Amino acid sequence: MKKIALFLAAAAVFGGLSSCSRDESPVLEKPTEFKLNTPPFAAEYYQLTEGNSMMVTCSQPNYGVGVQTTYSIELSLDENFGSSLPVKIADPFSATMVMSDLDVNQTILDLLGINSADTWAPFENDHVRDIFFRATAEIAGVADTKIASNIVKISDVDFFYTVKVPGFIYLVGAPEGWKGPDAGNAAHYEDWKLYEADDNIGSEIYIGTFDIAAGDAMFRFYSALTGWDDDSYGSQADDNPLDFSLENGQFDGTIVKGKGAFSFPDWAGGMMTIIVNLKNMTIHIEEGVARPASYIYMVGNNAGWAEPNEANAATYENWRLADKTGDGIYTGTFTMPKLDNDELYCRFYKNLAGWGTAEFSSSADGSVNLEVTLGQAAPAVEGEGCFLVKGVSEKEVTVTVDANTSEVTFDLAK
Repeated sequence: MKKIALFLAAAAVFGGLSSCSRDESPVLEKPTEFKLNTPPFAAEYYQLTEGNSMMVTCSQPNYGVGVQTTYSIELSLDENFGSSLPVKIADPFSATMVMSDLDVNQTILDLLGINSADTWAPFENDHVRDIFFRATAEIAGVADTKIASNIVKISDVDFFYTVKVPGFIYLVGAPEGWKGPDAGNAAHYEDWKLYEADDNIGSEIYIGTFDIAAGDAMFRFYSALTGWDDDSYGSQADDNPLDFSLENGQFDGTIVKGKGAFSFPDWAGGMMTIIVNLKNMTIHIEEGVARPASYIYMVGNNAGWAEPNEANAATYENWRLADKTGDGIYTGTFTMPKLDNDELYCRFYKNLAGWGTAEFSSSADGSVNLEVTLGQAAPAVEGEGCFLVKGVSEKEVTVTVDANTSEVTFDLAK
């Protein structure tokens, strides 16, 4: 992939500062040292426990200027990091990295391929392992600023079996009779849940389809059955409904932490599909039975090499390919920015979980950037290699990823 001069990156960072002499201007430097500190519990037996957290710290890379640094961390069961996966951290902008024990535990299970009672069986009496962490730091969107830390060993980590299940929220309102979102009505609300998709657990995107009578389309949502005053999400903070209408059978809006109900006085009755995204705080409603789109993300110099993590979710809203029918074919049309040497470098990730193996790339080890021809499908594999597309700078490009055949096609938009 083409490198961006660090001097130009520094100019971008400091373009808003008052001018000064060339000799006195701050210059963005590429750091040469970045240390992940060994935590005090590293040599002790550590039992992962749901509800607890693990904390590690790292040094702050010296970029020579004051910039916001983005941190991430990977976990491996191999001291040589032959295979690793990212672990979610509470604050990607802090050099103090806090990980929930549950997320660490799940990462271990994923690395071992444990996803059922059968695959857990060999580990039932053998669930203590050494684990290894490696951190990375970078300035988001600026090439050549990423640096990896040393590897830190955590000895004798005791993990446990857990099955990832879809999260859910509750619809509370006129359709169910305003029963009251408390534990005593748990059985009642079993029929009024919106769930995460099985293949999108942890997304905080919840979908439900309900038969709602005319005159009953007024509701808000609760993340837990803890009573009227807590855990509620609606149209506004105040406990007053706001009226909305569907246009062409659809509604898109925002959702906030609060008790204002969504009200649709013109609703004629029938099946209604509701999709609530509590990560982006949006709501989508459609008449009838609908399926939420699933997405993959195009990651590369198209997005300034922003790390594919939740901190950059807003950036990647603009670089999503959508499968709206469930047929495994993802498409998107994008206007490319001005690209160095008129060359696009990219690969595709299913989730915004940080750097590492992409589900659709040109090579497994990242050593090969595959040049593709516009209009012709190219093979894709799991890995870190980039697809190289020439002649698309500042042009509208349609990208298709066929997950069934593992092929990627780039073409100029018609």
